[in-house]
Amino acid sequence: HTDGWVTAYGHLARVDVKMQQKVVQGQQVGQVGSTGGVSEPQLHFEVRYAPTPQERARPIDPKLVLPK
Repeated sequence: HTDGWVTAYGHLARVDVKMQQKVVQGQQVGQVGSTGGVSEPQLHFEVRYAPTPQERARPIDPKLVLPK
């Protein structure tokens, strides 16, 4: 993403896109998996933001920035 935005996906069994690849809404980015000792397949999704490249991107509530 641009302007300090990052999306992170945890527990994926397979990743179907590369870093900085452009994707469109509805495009599959991977397949949900069961990593880390979880009891069933799941997805951990985060939207992160850093105002400057020198700062570490911090998680924010995705409901604040994603379309409804």
